[in-house]
Amino acid sequence: MLAKSDAGRNTHRCVFCDAVTTLTSAELRGALAAAGAWHEAKTLPELAEVAVSTLHELIPCDGVGWNEVDAHRGEVRAITSPVDYFETSQVEALTRLIDQHPIVNYVRRTGDQRATTISDFVSAREFHRLELYTDFFRPLGAEDLLAVVIQATEPVMIGLAFTRPRRTYVQRDRDLLNLLRPHLASAYRNIGARLEAAARVAALERGLEGREVVALAADGRLASASPILRRWFGNLPATVEPGIYEAAHARLTVRRVDGDPPVLLLDEQRFAPHPTRMRELGLTAREGEILTLVARGLSDAQIADQLFLSARTVAKHLQHAYEKLGVHSRADAAARLLGD
Repeated sequence: MLAKSDAGRNTHRCVFCDAVTTLTSAELRGALAAAGAWHEAKTLPELAEVAVSTLHELIPCDGVGWNEVDAHRGEVRAITSPVDYFETSQVEALTRLIDQHPIVNYVRRTGDQRATTISDFVSAREFHRLELYTDFFRPLGAEDLLAVVIQATEPVMIGLAFTRPRRTYVQRDRDLLNLLRPHLASAYRNIGARLEAAARVAALERGLEGREVVALAADGRLASASPILRRWFGNLPATVEPGIYEAAHARLTVRRVDGDPPVLLLDEQRFAPHPTRMRELGLTAREGEILTLVARGLSDAQIADQLFLSARTVAKHLQHAYEKLGVHSRADAAARLLGD
């Protein structure tokens, strides 16, 4: 809910708590710009880098870390702003002592992903008694940490952490992070879903002996480009119906496989090379003609009958073609001629 105040500021009620904080219009614009940048990221490392840099501008602090706490591997991975904020020895200390972290333990126990600070759970005196403080926070000059979690489920907990030299975080800082957390979590899930879909398509493609796989969106529209479809249809269409498509020297079979995501299986069988293919490979017209018939499965004798040549002449043309193509068999020669 937004309400205009007399001072020209926007009063924002946080969707995760009962507190009401005041954000300026500039702060709200900055938050929206940051959320937009996160959704433009194509990979998880890119998202992490964009997230820490944009949030460092929104939340004043010494450093911001995108931290992945991997319980199964017993390690912590971090991307920071500034980029050299953590030294290797400090990451090792954090990994070794992560079970002392008050916020990590709270999230593990409750699943609460809202913004919290270390000072919410331990006093300064209690904090200073922790080996985690001695080996990790004190070398950073950090006396408090504000964190928000975007994935709380095991085995990997992912959160953003902000350090300051004093306990000075205010409700505005918490509310801004709580406002932005769903957008960052959504960007993270979307990238993960895209990567998972791409991995499934790649795995499927590897198992189909060279057939091409094209992913589809939920509405049946093509979700990725395809050299084969461009070759057959020119400007890539929005959709391609399953079926068999015939051309003078080739056949394209399109099958749909429903799944998550649905895909089209493209099986192209060519009977003749592209117009410029023979010239590129240094073949004569007769050699190309003979290899085209080889690709159709004809024997030397059958080719000789069809072209009114002797079988010996066919064999000689094939031998010359092998030498030019650097191959030693009929199948390899035909595949080289008819390949992309």
